[in-house]
Amino acid sequence: MINKVYQEGKILKKNEGKYLILLAEDVAYEADSFMELAAVLCGLEYQDCEMAETAFLMRVAAAKMFGMAAMAAGDLELMDDGVDEDEIDEDEDLMETIIMYHEVIGKIPYSYTGPEVDYAIHGRPGLIRVECDETFIYSLIQNNMVAVMERTEAGDYARLEELYDIDELMEAGLAPFKEKAKTESVPPHMRLTG
Repeated sequence: MINKVYQEGKILKKNEGKYLILLAEDVAYEADSFMELAAVLCGLEYQDCEMAETAFLMRVAAAKMFGMAAMAAGDLELMDDGVDEDEIDEDEDLMETIIMYHEVIGKIPYSYTGPEVDYAIHGRPGLIRVECDETFIYSLIQNNMVAVMERTEAGDYARLEELYDIDELMEAGLAPFKEKAKTESVPPHMRLTG
């Protein structure tokens, strides 16, 4: 059950779901599973995906939107700080603030339209994970792109970071993909080391 419960300062309905997801555009939805949380971000048709590949591509499309918004916000911040683009060091120019990443595939470029697709990872960017619903949601929480709350036994809601160690949850979600990455990888993508 996915329902919009809050928008632009107005409560639209009483929260009944296991989770609440709060988005930057001042809107909140209730959901009962991580798949439903992902559907809020990927589009409601995400719930109808019958193939893992389709769900993966929908997570990548949503991750692109979040990543591009973060990069645009970073560019606006540079403009606000009065930084002249001619003064930016060439190495600094290559630094990435946020990338889409899959543990088996590696970096997923934002665009394949250039003559040479850049699979290399420059700097230590934030990662929007797209392996599964859980890693996708956890990575968005880690990058402060969404807030997710869970209903407690008392009936109120608390942020996931207050209830759980998100890094531990991420590692548990990544475990099967890390195992798979030991035997499979898709060249020429580059994987993070360490």
